[in-house]
Amino acid sequence: MLEPDKIATNKLMNIKDSPEVEADEPWIHSGIGNQAVLTCTVYAEPEAQVRWYRSALKLDVTDDHITETRGNRHRLIIRQVQLQDLDNYTCEAYNYLGKSRQYILLSGKPHVAIFRSPAVSKWRDSYNISWSVFSYTPLEEHKLYYRQKQFRGQLHNSLQPEKWGNLTFLHLREWNEVSLPSSPNSDITQEMSYLIRKLDSDTKYEAKVQARNSFGWNRMSEVFTFSTRGLDGYSWEPSQDIFHAPETDIVRDMGVTALGRGMTKLSTPLIVLILPVVLKICT
Repeated sequence: MLEPDKIATNKLMNIKDSPEVEADEPWIHSGIGNQAVLTCTVYAEPEAQVRWYRSALKLDVTDDHITETRGNRHRLIIRQVQLQDLDNYTCEAYNYLGKSRQYILLSGKPHVAIFRSPAVSKWRDSYNISWSVFSYTPLEEHKLYYRQKQFRGQLHNSLQPEKWGNLTFLHLREWNEVSLPSSPNSDITQEMSYLIRKLDSDTKYEAKVQARNSFGWNRMSEVFTFSTRGLDGYSWEPSQDIFHAPETDIVRDMGVTALGRGMTKLSTPLIVLILPVVLKICT
């Protein structure tokens, strides 16, 4: 791609060049009935013509699909997105010296989740993790994954010992998985929280999350790192049925609300080493 300084120099020197195309956003979220705007920037001398395609079919200007040009920025505006509009698009620019194109995906899947909770817990044995997801289409499910943070070269954190009889197994710490139904609301940005209990004190953990609507799962979030308090932190000692209020399943976290009852699934550990224990038999 040509650098802006080089493009300006080419114009001053009247150097002809084939088009270069940049997509402002290669992935755009929308929903049925909402507006969507796809934008590409074109660098070319002489000036290039621009065509838009959905899949491999050229798009014509209609009441629902209009195009705008402002300088070298070209926009395709879909006024009311329909199911068939959620597809791959191509912004193609051409002049007599050649042509170039960039691709844009218009998707109904949710945006990637963003974590909102602080990095350090109030407690030494629990953590209320929270995140938000933007989606025009109502969300249906969230999946939270967490585990102790992996440290390279440190056996006590990267491997977990487990004894079976006279044998000691060391296995990699796998992700704990929690499935959470989405809370019923009409907000396009949904806030979710979950109280993770039975954690080790003064320990770093990592988490990631996904969300699903009727169009499918979004991309996995970035890994988020949090830690529990040491001995100076509070201890969380809930009652037996704190997650079983019959209707709302709400847990109050010192002003933070955790919604939803999660189902936790522990991943099957990968056995990497077996250490036999030798018993000395006295006769």
